[in-house]
Amino acid sequence: MIRRKGLQQPCDTRPGHTLMRRTTQQKLLSAADSLLELRMRSLLAATLLAATAFVSVEPAHAQGCLTAEACRAIRMQQQAAQEQAAANAQQQAAIAAQQRHRAEAERKHATEQQRVADENARIAGEAKAVALQEAQARAYAVQQEADARAALTEETRIANLRAAEESPDNYCKEPSTAGEVIRYYNSLVSAGDAAFAAVDIEHLITEQFDAKAKTMSCHGTFVLTNGSRRDGSIIARPNVAGAIIFTFHQTQY
Repeated sequence: MIRRKGLQQPCDTRPGHTLMRRTTQQKLLSAADSLLELRMRSLLAATLLAATAFVSVEPAHAQGCLTAEACRAIRMQQQAAQEQAAANAQQQAAIAAQQRHRAEAERKHATEQQRVADENARIAGEAKAVALQEAQARAYAVQQEADARAALTEETRIANLRAAEESPDNYCKEPSTAGEVIRYYNSLVSAGDAAFAAVDIEHLITEQFDAKAKTMSCHGTFVLTNGSRRDGSIIARPNVAGAIIFTFHQTQY
């Protein structure tokens, strides 16, 4: 017998699992129908056998009863046997009807369970699709916001760089100072690496300048002989002996 369960059951939305569940339920229903048909046939055969056994009793006049009392007893016995056979047949028919009703109820229950499972799978699939769309929309919004922040940062950087480059306090961009910066940079280039020597500086700005302390830091994009570019800062300062020393730090604004 198929056990009845609540209609709302957890469902697996995987297509393979749903198909396998449907196939299993259909096999169970087919097996239940076959079992019911076998039971019906067995009951009908038993009923017919019993009726035949009871009815096969010879009539009273054919048995050669000697007295009227004996004949009456035989007729009463035959009547009782027929009534018992009829009662048995009626009982078997009632049992068969009850089994048919139970099988039909179980079939309807299984069909309803399958319908509910399919509906739950459909609802779960739609909910998953909506959740995916919402997640994609959120990710797109986050990416748009990040792109906007990056664009604003880049615009601010360029604006600040332009302002520093055009500032009247941009001592590093004075021709004489800029020439010294290029000379300082090229003095750091190893012998035989002429292709890496600087011939110009783009976006040259002053990071720090103190004429009294003889310290200076200039940043720019050094244009090299081989056509490549290198961002960095030339830092000049006096050493303990008072001689100006300089270093290069590769940085980018």
